[in-house]
Amino acid sequence: MAEDQKYKPKKRYQPTYKYAILTIGLNLFIIGLFAIIIYYSNASLIKLKQSFEIELILDDSLQKSNIDVIKATLQKKDYLHKINFRSKEVAAKMYEKELGQNFTEILGYNPMYNAFIVNLKAEKADKSSIKAIKSDFLSINGIKEVNYSEPISDMFGNTVRPLFIGILAISLILFIIAFSVIDSTIRLMMYTQRYAIRTMQLIGGTKWFIIKPFLIKAISAALISTFIAILILVGIVFFFTDKYSIQLVQMDYLVLAGIGGGLLLTSLLISLISTFFAVNKYWNIKLDDLF
Repeated sequence: MAEDQKYKPKKRYQPTYKYAILTIGLNLFIIGLFAIIIYYSNASLIKLKQSFEIELILDDSLQKSNIDVIKATLQKKDYLHKINFRSKEVAAKMYEKELGQNFTEILGYNPMYNAFIVNLKAEKADKSSIKAIKSDFLSINGIKEVNYSEPISDMFGNTVRPLFIGILAISLILFIIAFSVIDSTIRLMMYTQRYAIRTMQLIGGTKWFIIKPFLIKAISAALISTFIAILILVGIVFFFTDKYSIQLVQMDYLVLAGIGGGLLLTSLLISLISTFFAVNKYWNIKLDDLF
């Protein structure tokens, strides 16, 4: 009869700090990715609102001096982003190009008007503000008509803004989930070290003496995790900017640097706080409860 083989129990998998680094890094990547999505969504919304044009048609009897007075008045309006003057001659050429025929020769005169094309600041490009601004424009002597696309102005409030709020809400939910996962991962790491914590306590180690090496490990894990997350995010950002020929400006770099700094701070805070409370838990726990 063959000798009975000794039963070898399977080794239980115990998470390591490499596992913690990978988990924290992936969750930081998710947080950073949605922070970038929120930034570019907001930047696109601002750009879209600022591109909204309002046409201020001027009285045809106005002289150049009168037009200059109107321009000076408009420049004092704090809700305007940009002001451009379009003469009736330029307007005629634009429409002739669109129509493909010289309608001024057919009519024998130029039916177009001198006008100012203005763009509002993003925070003023909503339906209610535009209506109030329209009334303000019409109160200026020499402006006889104000034209703009009402469907587009309605879109800012009915479609674009709710979409942005939805992205923000989803990002907040994902941030909370990522926060919980990182916290749980750190606490799980400390759970595997509970016997070591109690052993050091029994041989006379002070609380700070025991917590200190774990905090140092938490800091190193946070730094490495953040580096991994930022490295992936930078790669994604430059991939899309290169693919779609997006020009990054100084503000973009500052915001991206701020997001990187925010990820580092978030990682450090969660890691340190979770580690401290987990070690403190096993410092105070009863011996029987360790098993």
